[in-house]
Amino acid sequence: MTSTVANSTRLDGKRIIITGGAGGIGRMIAATALAEGASIGLMDRDQSSLEAAVKELGALASKVFTATVDVLDPDNVQASTSELVGKLGGLDGIVCAAGVVRNAPFTEYPLEAWNMVIGINLTGSFLCAQAAVRAMRQSGGGSIVLISSGLAISGQPGGVAYVASKAGIQGLTRTLALELGPEGIRCNNLAPGVVETPMIEGFLPDSFKEQWAKRNPLGRIGRPDDIAPAACFFLSEESKWITGQTMHISGGNLFT
Repeated sequence: MTSTVANSTRLDGKRIIITGGAGGIGRMIAATALAEGASIGLMDRDQSSLEAAVKELGALASKVFTATVDVLDPDNVQASTSELVGKLGGLDGIVCAAGVVRNAPFTEYPLEAWNMVIGINLTGSFLCAQAAVRAMRQSGGGSIVLISSGLAISGQPGGVAYVASKAGIQGLTRTLALELGPEGIRCNNLAPGVVETPMIEGFLPDSFKEQWAKRNPLGRIGRPDDIAPAACFFLSEESKWITGQTMHISGGNLFT
């Protein structure tokens, strides 16, 4: 996978961890950050997907380190973060892009599915950010980028746990910004619109995606390369006086 971003150097020397790094958005953020000069630690629960992601990165893969992680296991998260930080030589930022979705009517929504979605999307982001902050303190500051969703505002029938988890991400962002700002650690989140990734297959029907594209001012649904440059902006010094913010990347759709 290659980034569509021109040869930028805004992330030169930055050491970044990306969770869900083998997935659609996470993988594109990794490719873009590498193209902009960063060294990357990729976390994902699936080792074969991590290997495929590294292979796609080609010549830049020499600046990529990987760890297989269960984001719901605090000890695993901390150990893997420490391992990657050691290989990277420190840590300047993290993107928490690991996420899942399960769809079912509210009155039939299984508690097991609720716990899994809330766990991976929200608790997983909490645990990974927590471990990263411990390392960022040693670097004198850093940037946390979380991934929420425009659906946190609009809601989505059948997506009760996903929507709740993404609304929680927005609250987590604001709280971390307030608490960690005095230490030079910023926290922002990206709220994508509908983005064509493997994760949304089976969650959003084609009819919904088509309707959404038609009422979108830019006339299409998103792609991972629409999201990655914004993540890199928040990781860079270009956003050094921005924290606690939600950036909607939705082609102009206001989710009302």
